[in-house]
Amino acid sequence: MKTQSGWPLSAEAFASGLVKQGDLIQYDGPILSHYTSRSKKKHYLFSWVDYDETYNRWLVLEATLVQLYDYLTNAISLADIFEDGYNNRVILLHTDASGTCSNGLLVPADELVADYQPDADSYYELAMPASYERYFENAKTDIEFAGHLQNLRAEAVRFRLAPFENRFASTIGAGDIGGFLQRVTRSFKSYVEVRFLFLFSGLFRGEEQMLSALSKVLNMAEPRSVFTKHGSFEIDLAVDILPLIQVDSAIIDWQKQALQEYKRDVFDFDFATNGRPLNLLNATDEQLRAIYLPLIQIANNPNYYVETRIEKQTDYQVLKPVSRAISRQIAPAKPKTEETDVAIETELTNVLLELQKGQDIRNISLTQLRRAMISVSTGDQSSSTVSGFRTAEGQVLEFSESIDVSLSRIGDLYQASYTPWDISVLGATGKAAMDAFYNELRKLYARFQRNQEDRQEQRGGLRSEREGRILDAFGELLVSPSL
Repeated sequence: MKTQSGWPLSAEAFASGLVKQGDLIQYDGPILSHYTSRSKKKHYLFSWVDYDETYNRWLVLEATLVQLYDYLTNAISLADIFEDGYNNRVILLHTDASGTCSNGLLVPADELVADYQPDADSYYELAMPASYERYFENAKTDIEFAGHLQNLRAEAVRFRLAPFENRFASTIGAGDIGGFLQRVTRSFKSYVEVRFLFLFSGLFRGEEQMLSALSKVLNMAEPRSVFTKHGSFEIDLAVDILPLIQVDSAIIDWQKQALQEYKRDVFDFDFATNGRPLNLLNATDEQLRAIYLPLIQIANNPNYYVETRIEKQTDYQVLKPVSRAISRQIAPAKPKTEETDVAIETELTNVLLELQKGQDIRNISLTQLRRAMISVSTGDQSSSTVSGFRTAEGQVLEFSESIDVSLSRIGDLYQASYTPWDISVLGATGKAAMDAFYNELRKLYARFQRNQEDRQEQRGGLRSEREGRILDAFGELLVSPSL
């Protein structure tokens, strides 16, 4: 057999977690076989590539359910599966005459012996086995979801975090990973706000309608993890536009490629020579700070550096540290406000108090307030506890348990959201966002009342099962109204 370098792998342990589903190609024995994990959530193709007098050598490729279906219907080749991101590291296994696995190797795909790599024309030329026709029919829903996930992966942006030094205790910490993802999310949402207002504000009759559409877009703009790797932290992020409804098709089409556009204008842009991206020439200083300050924090993090995959290539480029001069250029400092200024800039402030149990904060003195204060912090994210609301008729409705409403700064706007009830609204200030949130609670209550009446009259009326779940969850928290 040909010499192949790689990292030793416990072949027996790997194979013990697999279940053979069938042989796809045979020639004096199987030469391409399909295995799954015991949960059937992972699929592997074992391709025979070499042998000697003692062992057979197999190339193990991971495949999605959609890829398996496409391969067996002659839509893609084995080479296409080999070139997928799942297989940038592949496994070689040996089996003896009894089929027992041994001598495993983990091999970077670009270091795999050329003769072991699938040919470009390695299509499946046989008829799909009848057992697989039944298999795919039973897995139709899974295939549809897997296809959707595969489409997201095709448009995903890949980030790789790596430590500056390869030594013990230098691996990427969970706090750094979480901080990176939160900063990317805040920055990207701020970018979406700027581009949305520039591209689509003319589609709407008034500000309220525009902010309602923007709120829906921002609510779905949170990047989703569609692929991660073990070891050094690597993640593919994509925006899932499938849940967007009642939004102009032009907005949906733009949202599909917004993350790639963001990557070009924020992570890949050469600020030293090009000034500012054309897409952001209309952005205010506050919006620029919201977009670029998270990037500056990521670029200058002392614990890791970030690489992004170059578009339509397999190579990566490193996000360089951002100098103070560049920082001032791309994220202008806040101006010192004069006392005569009419506009007042606001920020979210969190105050932590320690009070006696049952004590009402509205009835304590300023001195007591100061003594109770433990900490004060400002930032772009906070939360507001909501224990009830007033209906349009003036009734005060209370919840059996308070809900925590997320309040965040996005560029020039504030967003109040509560995901379990699918509420997300915008306002010019934090108070305006919360006022809009209470208005959405009133609308939700009206829908809840109509649904109760429809149930009593045995009428339909729900738009979806999700609507029913939201209304049921809302109703479970409601207690008897008071005047």
